[in-house]
Amino acid sequence: MSYIDVNLQETKTVGKDAGVCWIHSKSAVDGLIEFGKVLANIIIWLIIFIPLWAVIWAIVFFVRRCERRERARLPNRSQEFSEEADRVVSLFYIFCSISTMR
Repeated sequence: MSYIDVNLQETKTVGKDAGVCWIHSKSAVDGLIEFGKVLANIIIWLIIFIPLWAVIWAIVFFVRRCERRERARLPNRSQEFSEEADRVVSLFYIFCSISTMR
């Protein structure tokens, strides 16, 4: 007598697995592109606002420097005036920082 042995197995299709892989890699590439856009946007904002902050810092620096020179030159100057000048400089600094946040 003759004997025949048959095994049936379901095979995985290559196209189906490749599609899933492509979806994940496309999602990763899209995320990388979005990260690059955000990074470029941050760099552009820094390039625009660093000179503005430098000007504000220079104004504050020179105002305080002039105030210290006056304080050293006029030792009998009242402490009240110097505190008022510090408040004005602080308010100017706060106003500038709030206006750049908009």
